[in-house]
Amino acid sequence: MKNFIFNQFGAPGRCPAHNRPWTTDEQNQLITLYPTTTCEELASLLNRGIPAIRFRIHKLRESGLLPTVKKKAFSQVEDDFIRRNASTMTAKEIATHLPGRSAQNVYRRAFLLGVSLAKCGNAHWSTTCPDEDAALIRALRDDGMRPSVIAEKFEVSRQMISWVYHRRLAAEDAVHIGRSNER
Repeated sequence: MKNFIFNQFGAPGRCPAHNRPWTTDEQNQLITLYPTTTCEELASLLNRGIPAIRFRIHKLRESGLLPTVKKKAFSQVEDDFIRRNASTMTAKEIATHLPGRSAQNVYRRAFLLGVSLAKCGNAHWSTTCPDEDAALIRALRDDGMRPSVIAEKFEVSRQMISWVYHRRLAAEDAVHIGRSNER
């Protein structure tokens, strides 16, 4: 049996038969639109796949025709907005208020600022027990009332009372979570 050596990457400088070669007009349009346009928008404008756009951008960066970083620095106003709304808004909601920012940008920036985007208490989407009830349950339990009696008063299960007492975080706990990340 003969050993065949296949060139997996084709001939250098030639586009594979199953791909469409880039024209100079398309490349110039990509270079022009790159600073202000997302890869998804470029793909629809140039009638190409997103992976093809990303690969071409990578190659253009290597050749020095595109800047290596396509980032606009966060301003102090944007940082303050993230800090102020982290406990009440999701990253996606924050991104809609900051033009030119995606939810992923907001996540990264919040992490760098030491701000937690975790939602606790009434701000959490699945909250069934309000912060006021949780505080009352804790106070009653601390005063020595049995969980089964508290459960009967609140018309919930004893396990729910135990979970609220030992594990449920209130809205003010989100502030402490964010501060524990700061160093």
